[in-house]
Amino acid sequence: MSKEINLVALDIPFPADYGGGIDQFHLIRTLHHLGIGIHLHCFKYKQTEQSALTQYCKSVYYYDRIEGHAGFSHKLPYIVSTRSNDQLYRRLLDNDYPIILEGIHTSGVILDPRFSKRSIYIRS
Repeated sequence: MSKEINLVALDIPFPADYGGGIDQFHLIRTLHHLGIGIHLHCFKYKQTEQSALTQYCKSVYYYDRIEGHAGFSHKLPYIVSTRSNDQLYRRLLDNDYPIILEGIHTSGVILDPRFSKRSIYIRS
């Protein structure tokens, strides 16, 4: 088992002030406590960047979520298409660590053929 992972969160999981955020934040804390190095990738929605996450993660990356008409797709649900991000995909390709996708929201990566041989897990 790898000692490092990529964790793709649907938004910024801190402060943990709603159900999904609480769940994601406690997962991060638990994995950190178990000695797993976390490379956190999260989408900015209503929250701002949170330096508190750096105490649990080896790296934290933030991505803008595409909102409004620009986020619409005829092929993907809105929650997925607004979180499809080339910069995220490039960073995920920079290493070989397993990828944990938090919710269907972040699952657009599985449609990209460059990830066909990667260990990817969707946690819904």
